Amino acid sequence: MIRSRSILAQRRPQPLSACMLAALTALSAVSCSPGVDPPEVRLNPSPQQRYEITLTIEDPPASVEVRGQVQFFITNTDCMPFVDRIAGIKPDSTFRVPLMFEQETATTFVGHFFADALLPENYYGLGECHWNFTSAKAFIETQGIEQSADIPHDLVVAQGTQINLCRRPDSGGTVDPCFRMDMKPAAQVMEQLYMVSIEASKD
Repeated sequence: MIRSRSILAQRRPQPLSACMLAALTALSAVSCSPGVDPPEVRLNPSPQQRYEITLTIEDPPASVEVRGQVQFFITNTDCMPFVDRIAGIKPDSTFRVPLMFEQETATTFVGHFFADALLPENYYGLGECHWNFTSAKAFIETQGIEQSADIPHDLVVAQGTQINLCRRPDSGGTVDPCFRMDMKPAAQVMEQLYMVSIEASKD
């Protein structure tokens, strides 16, 4: 039996609630170098750029659980101060937003996120910092082993599909992360894998 660990994903855009903000705060990770305060990220109350993510598992192992996240990063580094001006080092700031999945069929899960979920802000007095996402990622857990499969930013924007190959938990060896199809896993490994496709579409 396949089951989704996550809360039901709504099909239409909804304002982000105070509860969602609390979840984001708990699940986010902002990375900044010592001596530089992390940005105080605020959520966009009226996001518009909604992407739907459909994850399909072909011939999955039994008892699969799925959760996800989308990682954002600051794109314009001129808005951030130098940690070390001589070395040209600036803080590397990221923020993770949970990606909630709903199980639709025995092998299909659907979730959504907003590309404009985070508001641009003048965190450091150097101009507005703008956010973009790097990828949408799914974590697939079976028999106590968690693997990650993803679809990169460019394929999401192009509304494309990323094929991932994941090791079965009884195959032995390293199981995290899954292989992208373009990684060409060894032929002898193929029979020990199952396929996960991640498709993006924009409303």
